[in-house]
Amino acid sequence: MTSTIGKRPLPIQFEASSVACLRGNDANALLAIAAQCIRGVSSESLPFDAKRLSAALRLLRLISRCASLRREDLERALQMHSIPADVAASLWDALQGRPLPLPRALAVKSLRWRVDVTISTSVLNRVMEPVVLVHLVLSDDSSHLFEVPLARLHHLRFVVARVLSDMKSLEDRVSLRR
Repeated sequence: MTSTIGKRPLPIQFEASSVACLRGNDANALLAIAAQCIRGVSSESLPFDAKRLSAALRLLRLISRCASLRREDLERALQMHSIPADVAASLWDALQGRPLPLPRALAVKSLRWRVDVTISTSVLNRVMEPVVLVHLVLSDDSSHLFEVPLARLHHLRFVVARVLSDMKSLEDRVSLRR
């Protein structure tokens, strides 16, 4: 069953539940990640819940099976469900294999830290435990304040040094093969 708008019937019809994933300010970013998943490029951390991403993947696969679909038909079918035209354009670009802009990752805008030493508590007379307080401001102006015990900071420093050393040894192996 196809819906009709004007004189020409649409070759595809969507249920309201199948296009619900495209509602919201982040629909274009969701489509970009879903298109990458279809192309086999995976991301380790997804900013969307699995239910919404799987709905977007199902929608992309459903639309890609319709061979006679034109861009205007897709836009009209999505307008029936109050999906904005820019989201419809992103969906069309994803179907055509064009790269979509990925959501920008947050960057550190400012980083401040200090070392606090707890001298005593109400239970113990002498604690003398250093703690590093870190204050991060990200590019979206969100502020995060957390404290890291000195032992944990040294562990993190060791792990980062080991990863850098492993990366260096991998680069050396690749350069020796050439």
